[in-house]
Amino acid sequence: MKKMHFLMISLLLLIGCSDNRLKDKIIVAVPVYGQSLALGEEAELVTDFDTLREQLDHRFCTENLDESFGFFSNSIFKQKIKKMFRYSNRTFEISSYGMAEYVIASWKEQLDDRLMFCSFPGGQGATGIDFLGERSPAYNKMLSEIKNAYHLAQKKQCTLIVPAICWMQGENDLVWNIEGSYKDKITKLRSAFERDIKSITKQTIGVKFILYQTNCLTISKLPFNANDYNCPQTRVPQAQLDLLLSDSNFVASGPTYPYTIKREYVHLDGVSQKRFGYLQGVSLIKMLSREKVYGLVPISLLKKNKSIIVSFNVPVPPLVIDTVNVAKADNYGFSVINRSNQNILNRVFIENNNVHLECNEYPNDVKVRYAVNGMHWKTGNRNGARGNLRDSQGSVYKCKIRDQYFRLDNWCYMFDYKL
Repeated sequence: MKKMHFLMISLLLLIGCSDNRLKDKIIVAVPVYGQSLALGEEAELVTDFDTLREQLDHRFCTENLDESFGFFSNSIFKQKIKKMFRYSNRTFEISSYGMAEYVIASWKEQLDDRLMFCSFPGGQGATGIDFLGERSPAYNKMLSEIKNAYHLAQKKQCTLIVPAICWMQGENDLVWNIEGSYKDKITKLRSAFERDIKSITKQTIGVKFILYQTNCLTISKLPFNANDYNCPQTRVPQAQLDLLLSDSNFVASGPTYPYTIKREYVHLDGVSQKRFGYLQGVSLIKMLSREKVYGLVPISLLKKNKSIIVSFNVPVPPLVIDTVNVAKADNYGFSVINRSNQNILNRVFIENNNVHLECNEYPNDVKVRYAVNGMHWKTGNRNGARGNLRDSQGSVYKCKIRDQYFRLDNWCYMFDYKL
């Protein structure tokens, strides 16, 4: 309770509210932006909007500060027409709905009713980061919708802030191996969003990216070989991991491999979208409480004789090898590749927050990898690029979808390190 009271006070101070604003609503807006996963493509609708409105006490709204969920088009005009005529041909399950359920449930338990949550999707399917960046049509549309929400909030004498954007993009850059530094591009894009959003909302706090990780390695247009010392498919997911470790403006949501993928190709199914939204919600609440959210990530690698010890940031210990929720991968997803394109890993075991990788020769000039594997043209938790390492956050946080409970564990981010 004390921690949540601190959160409320922190939010009020950060947005520069005067005392009389305590009587107003504070709308926390966190859009989801990217390509098809951000838009929920192919994800069958799991959320019942009538139930959602009542369940969340009408504290969840769209960019129009209304409760007309599920209408999306690349054009704002077409989006308005679809909403007017209730034309729901692209009403998919998006992670915003699960995120809203978790966030507002947390606020209802621990705060008063001054906080509201706003979320909506943005971006464009099958699009690389170069065409989602600054001044692109998708970027301009997102800014227009944030500006619209801000002006509506002003009319209603509410305060609107945008502390974060959930980023779900990378498949196109991974599949096509687009040139240039993905890390530099996403860093520049986040800075542009922060600058432009601050100019709209007049907020003083920054705009962080809640960062997922794309894992569809085996559908790359370049030949994929898990034992290739130089594996181009890991470039994008590794860049996403590097940002979590090196830049405080990026916080973790999680990788996509632990989930069920439609046709085992790219898109999360409806239940998985909602589960992922809950995970984004957990990260958002922690972020608003001024916690740095790294996720389950490697923090150091140490060679010791024929072994490599990988130390992890473990959000909720203990580490667990889980072959139920994710089908068992060889060596639980770990590999050690030498210059001869051979996997020299022999045995894997956990000790506290460390994973020991025992090799059958001295690991000199090797690539240490996790979740770099999978069947050709497959993605997801059965046959795609995957690993079996998670923490135990699911013992603390769970979500209920269609009368079934799902754990909200942190699964290890895919990585590829030279050692």
